[in-house]
Amino acid sequence: MTPGKSKTIEYTTWNGKNYTASLQDVSTRVTFGIGGVGVKTTIDPDFHHVGPNDTHDDKWIQYIAWNGENWASQCHSHTDPIDGGVSFSFEHFRFGATDSDHEDGTITFIAWDGSHWLLSAPPIGSIPDGGSTPVYFNLEKH
Repeated sequence: MTPGKSKTIEYTTWNGKNYTASLQDVSTRVTFGIGGVGVKTTIDPDFHHVGPNDTHDDKWIQYIAWNGENWASQCHSHTDPIDGGVSFSFEHFRFGATDSDHEDGTITFIAWDGSHWLLSAPPIGSIPDGGSTPVYFNLEKH
């Protein structure tokens, strides 16, 4: 992996296997409420995982964090009600404990070679109603 913009990451799973992961395209939908007023929302993208003898989509990524602990995270997308821009956050759960569950804008994970990486998903512009667009990561090596 190289620092900067990337569609995929190389991470190590809880059982020590090397996988790649990307986020599926983020898409929008318009729901109509009382009075026929449409509200545009984004659909949370799932992770697309590719590993040894396995490819699957899942809302979760299960990875080893910098401190060696097992974490699971899912991506949430947020639509700005004013300009329609889309931002992302990650909801984190530490395996076997609930005292440090939290939501923020980054994932800290260990790559295949044991190096430490910080992942974020930068905001993107507005997506047309019913449309979709790719999600890229911003990667920093630490």
